[in-house]
Amino acid sequence: MKNKKPLFIILGIIGGFWIISIILAAIFGVIYSFGDNSFDFSSKSGNVAVIPMHGAIYVNEPGSLSMDGVTSDQIIDQLDKASNDPGVKAIILDINSPGGSGVAADEISQKIKTIDIPVISVIRDSGASAAYWIATST
Repeated sequence: MKNKKPLFIILGIIGGFWIISIILAAIFGVIYSFGDNSFDFSSKSGNVAVIPMHGAIYVNEPGSLSMDGVTSDQIIDQLDKASNDPGVKAIILDINSPGGSGVAADEISQKIKTIDIPVISVIRDSGASAAYWIATST
């Protein structure tokens, strides 16, 4: 019977690296998930503002029983900040949303139509319903 010890050592090393990578991904996910979702668009010329729209789209803050999401007020505030910054030359909406409120979608779409710089949407995994409506306004 052959010695299986080297095989277990190799599998242990690979498993250790796998566990460490999962722990690091979780730590970075927690670090980057906190914050007030405010963006600081610097005044350097030629910047592109990226505004994330991840989760459901609401008119008001989601309740405690609902999933994470964004409100139309949050997105409109970020669109205002980006469009009023003279250094921002374009805005990208980073969309990954199952949709949400039609009223919220209309509010965001109306705001997009008033912006003089290019606004572009990038739909990631999903962009249904209200999210698709918003994307068609860009």
